[in-house]
Amino acid sequence: EDDDELHGELDNSISSSDAAKKKKKKKKKKKKAGTGADGASVSHESPAQAPQADKQEAERRFQRALDSAKHGEDMWVLLGNANIHDARAKKLCEALKNNNSITSVNLSANHIGEEGVKALVDVLSSGGCSELINLDLRGNSLSDEAQQMLADLHRRRKQLVIETGPISDEPAAADASSSSSSSKPRTAAALRAAKAAAEQK
Repeated sequence: EDDDELHGELDNSISSSDAAKKKKKKKKKKKKAGTGADGASVSHESPAQAPQADKQEAERRFQRALDSAKHGEDMWVLLGNANIHDARAKKLCEALKNNNSITSVNLSANHIGEEGVKALVDVLSSGGCSELINLDLRGNSLSDEAQQMLADLHRRRKQLVIETGPISDEPAAADASSSSSSSKPRTAAALRAAKAAAEQK
């Protein structure tokens, strides 16, 4: 009987020491994962997670703009540098079709091509987004054909200021070329004044 008790106690102490050893091994593994070769701590975030966060933010901005355009809540669509491709531009056009409150759409520094421009031109030339007076497409790689479509749109909607070309960081350069339609963005008051002047013609 004493032998049995002794064996039982030994078994218990062996199993508890095994469990303690396993815990130590796990801790060591965790430490190794958290430190570099020189012992410095290493972040568990992979380099791909930062661009992923930017994409998620762009997605959120796009969804907010879509909802706003559908419900006529804002005067501006601000989607500069928001990872907009042709497919998203088409979605936005659907939302803008029946909107009559938005006066300015900023789609600068995106990836809009011919298909996206064609969708915009189709909606705007058929009277969609009737209050729009400023369309910023600077910083998109637009083909000659896309530029031509925008020129045709401007002939149909003379009050609409369409900005294309590179984005200038220098205010002096923007001031010097303020007479061209691809110059600096305008304030809401300036946009309304431009529209009123175009309507008087």
